[in-house]
Amino acid sequence: MNPSFKDYFFLNESVTLRVAGAPEPGPTGVLDVIHKASHFIWYKSRWAKEAPEWLGDITSWSPDTSHHSYNDPKGTINWYPPEGVPEEAQVQIINDVAQHIQQAGLAEVINVRKEISGSTEGIVHRIDIEVNESEEGAPEVQMSNSNAHEMLENVLGIYDSEIDARDLLIRIDSYIDEVDINAGIREPRDERGEKGARIIDPGIDADYINQRLEQIRAMAEWAIDNGYTTLHAS
Repeated sequence: MNPSFKDYFFLNESVTLRVAGAPEPGPTGVLDVIHKASHFIWYKSRWAKEAPEWLGDITSWSPDTSHHSYNDPKGTINWYPPEGVPEEAQVQIINDVAQHIQQAGLAEVINVRKEISGSTEGIVHRIDIEVNESEEGAPEVQMSNSNAHEMLENVLGIYDSEIDARDLLIRIDSYIDEVDINAGIREPRDERGEKGARIIDPGIDADYINQRLEQIRAMAEWAIDNGYTTLHAS
C-alpha cells in the first residue's frame, strides 16, 4: 500500500508534485539548488546520522539576496550554523554540501567562504555558485505541506501519494466546483504560540487555489502527452 498523503503532510517541510518516472528539471536558481540539495543535507550526509542537530533546519540554509534574487542562476547559498557546532565540523559540513552540489551537477561551485554576517552578527558560511544550463524536464509543483494538504485532500479529495494523471484531469474538469474551492480556503493568522514564538500564516484564498489547479492540470496533461500515467507527491 502506498503511503498516504497525510504521512507527507506531517513529515515534510514541503511537498513536491512530480511526474513519476519522468526526468526531473534541473535547478534554475539558487533556491532551487537548496531544495534539490536538501535531501542530501538532512537524509544522506554523514552529519544527518552523526549530528543532525548541527545542520540546523530549513531556515538555516537560504539564498543570499543582498546582491542577487533568490531565483538568479548565479548567487550565494548562506548557512548559519546553530550554536555549539565545533569550528572544524562547520568547515567539514559546508565543504561536504559544496562537494555534493558540484558532483550532483546542480551548479558550479565558485567559492566557499566564512564570514561574519552583517544581519545576525554571527558566523555565516557561504557557497558561491552558478547554475548550469540544463535540458527542460517534466514540470513540478512545490507547495508548503499545509497548502498541499488543502489542495490535494480538501479540494481534490486525494488521499494517496500516487495519483493517476487521467483521474486527476477528470476531477479538475468535471467535479471541482465552488464548494470544493471553498473547502481549501484558509484564513490568514498572526498569533503567538505557547512559548511566545510568533506564528504567521498568510492563508489560502480562491485565487491561489485556482492558480494551483491550473498548474496541476497542466502537469497532468504533460504527463499524458509524454507517455506517463502517474503523478507522485513527496
